[in-house]
Amino acid sequence: MRQFLTDTGSGEPTPFPGQRLPGIACILVHHCRFPSVIETVSSLLAAGVVPSSLVVVDNSEDLSTAEQLRQALPAESHLIVIPNDGYAAALNRGLRQVLEMDPKTASVLVATHEVLLGPDCLKFLQSTLSSDPSIGAVGPILFDLDSASDPPRPWSAGGTLSPILRIPDHNRTVPSPPRPVSVPWLDGALCLYRIEALAQIQFWEGFFMYYEELDHHLRLQKAGFRVVLDPSATAWQSSAGIPPFYDGRNLFLYLRRDGLRFRPYLSTSYRGLRLLAKATLRRATPGAVAQYLAGFRTAIKESRHSAVV
Repeated sequence: MRQFLTDTGSGEPTPFPGQRLPGIACILVHHCRFPSVIETVSSLLAAGVVPSSLVVVDNSEDLSTAEQLRQALPAESHLIVIPNDGYAAALNRGLRQVLEMDPKTASVLVATHEVLLGPDCLKFLQSTLSSDPSIGAVGPILFDLDSASDPPRPWSAGGTLSPILRIPDHNRTVPSPPRPVSVPWLDGALCLYRIEALAQIQFWEGFFMYYEELDHHLRLQKAGFRVVLDPSATAWQSSAGIPPFYDGRNLFLYLRRDGLRFRPYLSTSYRGLRLLAKATLRRATPGAVAQYLAGFRTAIKESRHSAVV
């Protein structure tokens, strides 16, 4: 584990030394991952995030966790403790803090509590974002922290959308040659945003968790911004995937927000049938299918009684 805090004898935490990259604010969303989240903080500071530009939004809804974070984080950083109204709500709250902090902030790094940055990751992302004013978001190749494969296999090299049905999936092939390329969407574990893009289009809070970055990145592109993968930048994350309930629910909601009237029903049904086929072939219990369908039904009800666009 990377060392984040050292004992100086003064009682004050000393952050891991590293070259600072001014002009970048960082929003780290934390939910019930203390103390392992401190390794993520260490990685962010070592990558160049200035402690006074670090905003940690804790929605663990646990006072003891909040106090432990308060003691562990650098004194210059900002800790915001809020109820758990979902991932997007935490990001939007962190963004409001960033917009109030420093008018010289040019970009915002968004990170989840389980991500670790590779060598010079933030420098590569900053360089790519600065190279073209039309780029609204840029992200790295993400590897799976829990994978035992050698060499490591990418968890996400940007996201794809299937033709016609527009069902999302992770691309796991590194672009060749390895240079920045436009992609439909990026995994939200680690993204660097142009601050104007975030200020113009914030995250929709109706998903609660999962699918937020997909929806957000598509809306950025509709507003004229590019979403770019930089293969020179690498990071690692630990992910268990999407729970079936939220997959069924949020796939439908994202497609409703994406436009066509009947596509949400077709695409969500198709994905559910594929899930059922896999469960049948593996002779697995249909629990995941039942949860997926419960999410699908919930989304239909919600979309009838509330605005999703």
